[in-house]
Amino acid sequence: MDLTFPNASWGTATVTVYYACSSSVGGRLISTVMGHNALGSTSVTNYVDGSGSVGDRFDWEYQGSSPNKQRLRIRAGSSSDLITCLISVVMTSRSGDTDPTVTFYG
Repeated sequence: MDLTFPNASWGTATVTVYYACSSSVGGRLISTVMGHNALGSTSVTNYVDGSGSVGDRFDWEYQGSSPNKQRLRIRAGSSSDLITCLISVVMTSRSGDTDPTVTFYG
């Protein structure tokens, strides 16, 4: 999943991922992501709760600027694990600016 911040000022997205894996790992990730098109970085704050090593299953990767983009990668524990996720994203920006956008990959 990619979050893109095309806005000229600050934009924020809160991402909630409910995660279940066939190998007894499950839980929830809540990330607050703040971005700005003119910046070369993005601020990410994570909260994770759940069983096993659920926090090790998520990575945010900076994908570059113009526009500023972050990618959330979600991993299974091994190649034989089946994972299921429910993802919600709430986004906003300063009045008059373009809101962040989200792109999901299958």
